[in-house]
Amino acid sequence: MKDLSEAFLMRRIDSLNKRISNEAVDELIHRNAPIDSTEYFLNLMAKEGSKPGVHEFGEYVSEKKIEDLRDKNSFFTLGEDGKPKLYLKSFNKNAVHTSTQEEYDFLMQFYESGKWKGMGNKLPTELNYWKNYEDRTHVDLETNSNLFSQSEKGYYDVHRWSIVSLDDFMKMQKISDYVSKKINEWFEEFHPYRKSKGESILK
Repeated sequence: MKDLSEAFLMRRIDSLNKRISNEAVDELIHRNAPIDSTEYFLNLMAKEGSKPGVHEFGEYVSEKKIEDLRDKNSFFTLGEDGKPKLYLKSFNKNAVHTSTQEEYDFLMQFYESGKWKGMGNKLPTELNYWKNYEDRTHVDLETNSNLFSQSEKGYYDVHRWSIVSLDDFMKMQKISDYVSKKINEWFEEFHPYRKSKGESILK
């Protein structure tokens, strides 16, 4: 696969053999070839002549359900702003427990990649509520206009919210380990002194 040209790999994406198609996609992404647009993949996979529809992310695809296509969070992609891009779903009355500063930082990276905002309309990595609540820190997985809040465990117990771990969150959002690793590498390179990490460039 590594010896094949990008043009040849692009043709293999159209293969009716799903394994061959997926291997070609993975290899092109590994090479950082210019096909990392999820919309491109969805349009490519739509049946020729099919009537377009709009799925939950607002992009045009065939009438085939989005679940039947490749998971959008399986690939590491960058948005128009140059930042990692995720598609996050809001889960009613669910919160993520972050037992360590590292878990909190990872979650804030995911939320920022999903265009979610915290209190005061701030970017998630500009917040550090873990220093207030430490291992009792819980973060909303339910959003209102992509805005989320966070508090300590007692609040969610009183209001009877479901509590999930960071691993559960990744499974619910279908974020692959590869994508998680690449997102963290991006933030380490371009935003290393983020507050969510417990560090500040002003310290």
